[in-house]
Amino acid sequence: MKKVFFIVIACFTFLLGGNFELGANAYEKQDYATAKIHYEKACNSGDVYGCYNLGFMYEDGRGVNQDYSKAAHLYEKACDEKIVSACYALGHMYLNGNGVEQNRSKAELFFEKACDQGKVNGCFNVGAMNDQGDGAEKNSSKALLFFGKACDLGDSQGCLRAGTMHFRGEGMEQNRSKAEPFFEKACHQGEVSGCFNVGIINDQTDGPKRNTSKALEFFEKACDGEDSQGCYNAGTMHENGEGTDQNRSKAKLLFEKTCSLGDQKGCDAVKTSSKAAEFYEVSCNNGDAAGCFHLGVMYRKGEGVEQDHFKEVEYYRKGCDLGDAQTCYNIGSAYSKGEGVEHNDAKAAKFYQKACDGEYALGCYNLGVIYHHGIGIKKNDKKAKGFYAKACDLHEQIGCNEYAKLNMPAMTIVKASDISAISPPKNKAKSDNQWLQDKLYGNDNDGAALRSVRIYRKNGKLKVNIHNQFDFDCELTLDKKGRPHMLSDCISQEKQADGDSWLVREPTIKLSCFSTKKEDICRGKYTL
Repeated sequence: MKKVFFIVIACFTFLLGGNFELGANAYEKQDYATAKIHYEKACNSGDVYGCYNLGFMYEDGRGVNQDYSKAAHLYEKACDEKIVSACYALGHMYLNGNGVEQNRSKAELFFEKACDQGKVNGCFNVGAMNDQGDGAEKNSSKALLFFGKACDLGDSQGCLRAGTMHFRGEGMEQNRSKAEPFFEKACHQGEVSGCFNVGIINDQTDGPKRNTSKALEFFEKACDGEDSQGCYNAGTMHENGEGTDQNRSKAKLLFEKTCSLGDQKGCDAVKTSSKAAEFYEVSCNNGDAAGCFHLGVMYRKGEGVEQDHFKEVEYYRKGCDLGDAQTCYNIGSAYSKGEGVEHNDAKAAKFYQKACDGEYALGCYNLGVIYHHGIGIKKNDKKAKGFYAKACDLHEQIGCNEYAKLNMPAMTIVKASDISAISPPKNKAKSDNQWLQDKLYGNDNDGAALRSVRIYRKNGKLKVNIHNQFDFDCELTLDKKGRPHMLSDCISQEKQADGDSWLVREPTIKLSCFSTKKEDICRGKYTL
């Protein structure tokens, strides 16, 4: 689609500029009838900018009846006075046969005039017409000349097309050395395929002119522009140590990106390459903790190697000894699950401690769980709280959640099986009231198992924490007989799968109580 530009300029001469300026002001206010009158006067007085703008109005049908013939006549007057946009617009009219007899040779002539005055699209169009033989015989030399002019004026497509002609030898002898600077210009102007082609030229050139470091540089530029083949080629070079020191970890990341961009070669390189395992082993043995980690993961998943949890732990140990916190965490997890090693919670805690010392948040969190629940070691809520806090500081939200629970005020904790025996401390309720059932059920949460109920005082008010698959902290009110009656102002804050939190601040839990011969029972309903 062609682009036509309406010209508005400041005119200071009274004889030539006044009508043009009046026309421009009227046009801006969408008073097209007045604009037409003033542009006509300007044009008839020799102001070719008025001719061009009036031509645009006739071509576009803006405030006048559309008339391509009048538009072409006015554009030609302006073009004769070197108004570049008029020449370019006239080229399109001859190309499409609008208002004039279709004539591709004349179209090329006017595009060339526009190009000579710096109109980049005019240059590219001349190149394209000669490249395709559109309107005349195909002329590769002229096509290359005008693609080059477009390139010099900053057109990435002109650079790419000129480079391609040299690279393929289209209408001339193939010359990759001449192609490279055009592709490099295209790359610097944001054309990803230009970056890739520079990489290809430097990678595939035989003999001493081969430049693998430059090839890698431009493959990586192409990859940054989401070119999957650029990512794959860069990954292969890192894997083989071409143009850089061998780096299998970086190669794996590049193959993973290739895969994420939908190129199966990258997926195959990550998942099925036994060669990758060999490279990671060499990397690990040379002191690269990341190589040990990746090789351990391959043995855990059975990707490119036969699944083997014993070898998995072996490489995790090497990575941990090299100071990698995540591999220390993975060993702790192996001891917790008994995979590749005997189940041993005390040893799991030892490696979780190393991971936590290395600022790996899940190591801190798991230590918190171990001390909180006394798994393999003596229960210690103070230490648990400290490790949950550190996990939270390292941006692990579940650590923040557990820290908050442990940091609640002192309270009575009652298991579901003991519900019938509880009564709120220091309140008017009778000690023999049985006031909560072991199930809370509601409109969209049928059969929600109750795990525990905590009753405590805060700021002189009775508070109840109900813990099932959700956690609620509610204010407890009593009826006239001193029995628990309603839970209100309930707040719930839980972690979702994506790590976000939601908050409910509504009186959404109510208790209804009734008496039997043996006991008082309160049942509740809640909705979210």
